[in-house]
Amino acid sequence: MKRWLEKTCSFRDRLRKRAWHFLHPNPSKIIKETYGFKSRKAAPYIKELESFENELDKLIVNAEWKYAANDFQKKLHEDLKNIRQDKRLTVSADKTRNYYKMEPRSYNSLLNDSITKTYRKANPHDVPSLNREAKRIAKSLNLDDRIDQLAEREAFISLKDHKNNFANKPTCRLISPTKSDIGQISKQILDKVIKTIRTKTKVNIWKSTRDVLQWYNSITDKPNHSFVIFDIVEFYPSITENLLLKALNYANQLHRITPEEINIILHARRTIVFSSDAQWRKKDNDSLFDITMGSLDGAECCELVVCYLLSLLQPKYVNNLGLYRDDGLGAFNCPPRELENIKKDICKTFRENDLKITVEATKNP
Repeated sequence: MKRWLEKTCSFRDRLRKRAWHFLHPNPSKIIKETYGFKSRKAAPYIKELESFENELDKLIVNAEWKYAANDFQKKLHEDLKNIRQDKRLTVSADKTRNYYKMEPRSYNSLLNDSITKTYRKANPHDVPSLNREAKRIAKSLNLDDRIDQLAEREAFISLKDHKNNFANKPTCRLISPTKSDIGQISKQILDKVIKTIRTKTKVNIWKSTRDVLQWYNSITDKPNHSFVIFDIVEFYPSITENLLLKALNYANQLHRITPEEINIILHARRTIVFSSDAQWRKKDNDSLFDITMGSLDGAECCELVVCYLLSLLQPKYVNNLGLYRDDGLGAFNCPPRELENIKKDICKTFRENDLKITVEATKNP
């Protein structure tokens, strides 16, 4: 019932706003860039909609409810009840649809190890400082009436059950749901930049399995090709501020990025992780720079860095290489010794940018 009321009120407010703009057209009005942030102004009352809204209210008031359930719903209700009563925690897997039961002590131990591995305790003044800078950016874009300050949300983990030896030595991915609204602006800026780079350079930045298959199917004489498969180890947390700036400088040669836009992107990278009533910041820098799993523009930052890395490799290997975020694939028709040199060259390129990769070569199956 509560959900129904919320949806009805939302529908009424949207209808009022649409009606107001229809009844008060202003062709000369400059369209404001809002980056998807919704207005918080109350929807104006529209007299022409009064009778319709009265009838809409009657639908809710006169609604009659009855309990109806089938075997599936009963089983679902029973399962939810058991989950709520279970003292163990239900933890999702990282790349599969599996869920695992964990004792709170084991979960907290994994979570704490994940945090202390990369983070240290933050200064209590860091969050207010971030909020002040976000407010300045919001005001400069005339969005200060639409953007919230940083919301403190507890970090959590997902289990990497696809990794080897998971049963004996479980590993996890740390996810921080604390997101700066400035990240939404940064995401849209980076989307435009990446789109331009892909159009102008034709680099293989894959978005889906379908893209990879399309590239694979375009390879002729597959039996004579060897494939290089590589994975960037802990890609998100391994990206340094220096590497992102290199990627931005490279991108600026293909798509104009203003100093203010660069400032927005870098501010969105200033990150605080919240866990166990404590604030945490990255160990290896003093600028709060971090790319966390769960950030609004984290995937776009990774794609931009991938564009830069591929630009370093593309002159040698043209379109033989491609990446989907932290997973890379290359196809080469060459002798084993040359293939080994290619592997070393790829490793060297990533190592020079403070990234570690695991790489292997295999013949076409």
